[in-house]
Formats: sequence, structure tokens, C-alpha cells
Amino acid sequence: MTEAHNGPSNEVPQTSSFTFKAHHRQVTTTPSSRRDSNLVNKHLRTAPSEQFNGKNEYLSTELDNCRVNLHDIFSKNAELRNQFNAAMAEVEAFSARVVELQNNFDMSQKDSLELSKELVDCKGLISSLQVEKKGMNEILDLRNNEKSKLLEEKEFHLFEIKNLVS
Repeated sequence: MTEAHNGPSNEVPQTSSFTFKAHHRQVTTTPSSRRDSNLVNKHLRTAPSEQFNGKNEYLSTELDNCRVNLHDIFSKNAELRNQFNAAMAEVEAFSARVVELQNNFDMSQKDSLELSKELVDCKGLISSLQVEKKGMNEILDLRNNEKSKLLEEKEFHLFEIKNLVS
């Protein structure tokens, strides 16, 4: 029995003789044995064709299954890529919104800081005005007291003038 040939063809070498090992024996072929070899090769090509056809059908079915699986994988990949692109678009939109909100927050915080400073200034002004108001109220009270005294004096003088005239 000869070693199996693993190449793509079953051709016989075109040399005048070649050797191969069979059951640990050296066998040499000659041109006369080449005709026998060709018959054996012809028989080998036709006999296992049913076996090869069965294997070919199996491999063809496996190849079709692989193609279907590959098509499914490509479809899922395309779907995932579309979902990824949509998610990235959403992320970009959210990022732009975050930047906008951060800018608005920064402006609001700046405005709030300015308003806080104005409020502190206004509180200082209010305190000053309240002190001034208190001082003016005291002056007003003094003036009113003076006016009341002057009115009393006027009445007293008018009363005396009236008494003197009568």
C-alpha cells in the first residue's frame, strides 16, 4: 500500500522512474509499470468519486451555512453600526447641550455673583439711609418740638396782646 498523496492532483510524476515507501519497503517504478500505475490512478479517480461527491455535498452545505452565518453577522454588524452611529449622534447632541447648559450656568453664576455684590452694596446703602433717616427723624422731632413751643409762645403772646388790648 502507498502513502496518501496530499496534493491537489493525483498526477504521476513525469520522470523515468521514481521511488516511494510502502510498508517500510523501497519500491521503484519503471516505464513499464507506469501503465499499471495510470490504470490504478484512473480507478482511484473514479471509484471514490461517490465518496468525494458526498464530502463535496457536505462541504458545500457547510459553506452555505457559513455564508448564511456570515451574512447574518454582517447584517447584525451593520445594524449595530447604525445603532452605534445613532448613539454617537445622541452623545454629540447631549454633549453640545451640556456645553450650552454649562455656559448658561457659568453666566448665571457670574450674574449671581454680580447681583450678590450689588445686594451687599444695596444693604450698605440701606443701612446708611436708615441711619440718615433716624438722624433726620430726630431733627424733625426737634423741629416739631421747637414749632410746638413757638406755637405755644405765639398763643401766649396773642392771648396777652388780646388782654392788653381789652
